[in-house]
Amino acid sequence: MVQPVHSPSPVSPQARQLAEAMRAAALGCYEAPLPEEASGDTAFLTKAFASLRERLRTDAKLREAAETERRTAVSGITHDLRTPLTTILGYTEALQKHLDHTPEKRDAYLAAIALRARDLSRLIDALSAANRSGGLPPVQLTPQPPALLLRAFQEEQSGWLQEQQVTLHLELDDALVLPLDWQAFRRILMNLLTNTIKYREAPASAVSIRFQAENGRPVFTYHDDGPGVQPEEALSHLFEPGFRGPGAARRPGSGLGLHIAAQIAAAHGGRISARNENGLTISIAFPTTGGLPC
Repeated sequence: MVQPVHSPSPVSPQARQLAEAMRAAALGCYEAPLPEEASGDTAFLTKAFASLRERLRTDAKLREAAETERRTAVSGITHDLRTPLTTILGYTEALQKHLDHTPEKRDAYLAAIALRARDLSRLIDALSAANRSGGLPPVQLTPQPPALLLRAFQEEQSGWLQEQQVTLHLELDDALVLPLDWQAFRRILMNLLTNTIKYREAPASAVSIRFQAENGRPVFTYHDDGPGVQPEEALSHLFEPGFRGPGAARRPGSGLGLHIAAQIAAAHGGRISARNENGLTISIAFPTTGGLPC
């Protein structure tokens, strides 16, 4: 006996609209309209899919934000690699050209190469950590005396500062101790000094660094005698990733140095700011506990 052929049940417009929204979500589009007048099973499925789609949308935004943070961190570290690499190449070329006319000068060149090679090693470690963690490597805060560390920094960088014609003056509070990740903070110092050299209009620079307590809060202040930031309105954008003011257009750079400084300051619980003051002044105000619980 021949069985009758049954036609499939017609698909309602609401079900078709729901199916289209599902196909769009599979392609990463979460804005397709959902049926508003569905009933029965279609209404039940629409409600369940709406909840699922919102979760997919949130997850997609989180993944996008994490990837943006990872790219910014990697770009920042790549930016910082240029300074030690340029120094190593410069001193190596000087040795190849036999510009080290005395044993003392040769030893100084080799010491500078070794110092920058250690900087490269630390940055490569940070790059690896950024790739693993998806962002800025976490800071390791331990109680540190910034006066001692900054004097040691001035001494170790003396050859490079002299080559770059930078005079560095320190005003430090020897009694000050705060939680600090010194290797991360060195990145701030090197980025600030590199910017001073890059954007100055004179052949030499005078830089003052102050690290003292102000109204019970540790405050780091960096001041150079350069042209400052013009126009004045650009100061409010100075720490944004990739921002370069009109005066920076003719100089090479990525606009990441101060953004990196701001990220590291924030990781310490600090607040960074900038102002024009016969040059550029960068300040970081730390919490009284350096970002750690009392």
